[in-house]
Amino acid sequence: MKKNVDAMIVGLNTQSSTLSKRFFYDQNDNAILYVCINNDEKARNRHITFCKWYNEFGQSFEKHSSSELHGKLGFYGSILFKKDNPNKQKLIDSFYFTINIWGLNEG
Repeated sequence: MKKNVDAMIVGLNTQSSTLSKRFFYDQNDNAILYVCINNDEKARNRHITFCKWYNEFGQSFEKHSSSELHGKLGFYGSILFKKDNPNKQKLIDSFYFTINIWGLNEG
């Protein structure tokens, strides 16, 4: 399973611009959510990859992430969507609700 996930990430890294165009530009209400724990000590690398995608997508996108303290505890999570997403507030609320329900807001 771990090799499959890593292979998917490598594949996504090489095709991120193509995937983003298809995923976001065809559907304005799409979002990408990622949640990762550090059980294989690669969570930080996955977080860096996700941040790279956000930077490549441009200023018409918005990203919300778990806190830096969460990263130090081995948890990373982010959500990425277009700024004009009609479900923007629901996405933000749901993302932070998920972190809160897991008790991750208490650091």
